[in-house]
Amino acid sequence: MRRTSLLISLSLLVLALLGLETNHLLQRSKRFSHSAPIYEVAISPDARLFATGSADHTISLWDRASGSLQATLHGHTREIFRLAFSPDGSLLASASWDKTVGLWDVHSGTLVAYLQGHTGAVWDVAFAPDGKTIASASGDGSIILWDTTNRKALWQAQVGASEVYALAFSPDGKLLATGNKDHTISLWDTSTATVQKQLFGHRGAVMSVAFSPDGSLLASGAWDDSARLWLVDTGQSIAELRGHTGRVYRTPFSPDGTRLATIGEDGNLFVWSLSTLQPEFHKTAYDLKLRNCDRSLQGWSTWSTCRIQMITYQIHGVTWIPNQQALAITAGAQIRIYYP
Repeated sequence: MRRTSLLISLSLLVLALLGLETNHLLQRSKRFSHSAPIYEVAISPDARLFATGSADHTISLWDRASGSLQATLHGHTREIFRLAFSPDGSLLASASWDKTVGLWDVHSGTLVAYLQGHTGAVWDVAFAPDGKTIASASGDGSIILWDTTNRKALWQAQVGASEVYALAFSPDGKLLATGNKDHTISLWDTSTATVQKQLFGHRGAVMSVAFSPDGSLLASGAWDDSARLWLVDTGQSIAELRGHTGRVYRTPFSPDGTRLATIGEDGNLFVWSLSTLQPEFHKTAYDLKLRNCDRSLQGWSTWSTCRIQMITYQIHGVTWIPNQQALAITAGAQIRIYYP
């Protein structure tokens, strides 16, 4: 399965974000609690915790400042693919191959509920901006909108016969974008469960969707080796960003909405200027292999050594650090902070 290949390629994802403590966390990663590949990471809104989801069926909660393990969450019976904190940071949602969405109390580390309704693996999960609902996307070709209070499904809609790989809420919560295996993107009205627009242009399964901070643009990444930018109001594709030589997996906007980061299976990281639609920053996977520590990276000089074994040169994860024009990326078992 192509999807399985993607997940295997994420096998060494270990991400510590949101501060120069990254170096400390990276050192501690040698004693990481997971016994199998890590597929996902999420950051709490206050940046005090990060959560990791693994093929060992568990979730770990880590203190950002100290790098210490706060809790290990047990309950899923299959791999965990996506994690999302609620806007107030009190809840954590998890998407799993066991066909459920887990809802966890972050403070106590206990399971609140399993949200059951999908008949296929759950590939993605997201909280609405107001925290009142959760959306999940599944290999059964459906999306479900859940009420976080009573944990009941508000509505379930079939996207099609093919799988749904990605989803994202618009900043105002009125729209839900889904990335579909049939090469399309659907924009759903969250209040009526109806498709408002269907976006055509990609020539491969859509693996990533993300709204710009002001909600005017949508970014997508797909198996056709491209990222695209779309006008949300009209559904028009205004740019096809070409540079990758493999599938594009992640497409996050910078916090100020002026740049877009993309990573793909080719191991390349691009940062695109949204004013020129040209890459203004580019790193290859080879650039990211350990070279006795890069002393030009702020904060690394406090460590005399930072050797961690590299098994692959692929870039596995990327995220913008909130309120900074900085990227935290993972490549193999490494974490690097870049100021592109």
